[in-house]
Amino acid sequence: MLYELIYHSTTARNFNVNDIPDILKKARIHNAQNQITGCLIYHDVEFLQLIEGPEEAIKDLYAQIQKDPRHRNVEALAQGPIEDRAFDDWEMAFHNLDKKILLQPGRISHKSILGTTRYMKDTTSARFLFKFLAQEILSTSPFV
Repeated sequence: MLYELIYHSTTARNFNVNDIPDILKKARIHNAQNQITGCLIYHDVEFLQLIEGPEEAIKDLYAQIQKDPRHRNVEALAQGPIEDRAFDDWEMAFHNLDKKILLQPGRISHKSILGTTRYMKDTTSARFLFKFLAQEILSTSPFV
């Protein structure tokens, strides 16, 4: 059974944004070996991530994330079984919102969507907002 988990965290004080490429490289290797796909969004000391794959692999990965000293205040926003992957082509899609704040002039900002998603307690709404944010980013600039 496929399982999805969306979480939010803040970075530890000693976190260096320049470490993200190395983190992504290791995550992509691990995820490929464990049939995990997903998307990581970073903005101003905050992470928002969706991971999907076999339930046991997702729960094990989330337990590792919770223990990772680079993360603080790790909080699951939504989790549960899914029928299809949202990011089936990505071991870990990534976007740094610090490089692009507005979706388009006059439209809602990535930062406001990220902030709203962080406080969602309703699983369906959190999933919807995360996937909306990811699709909007992808439509205006590619993931790396």
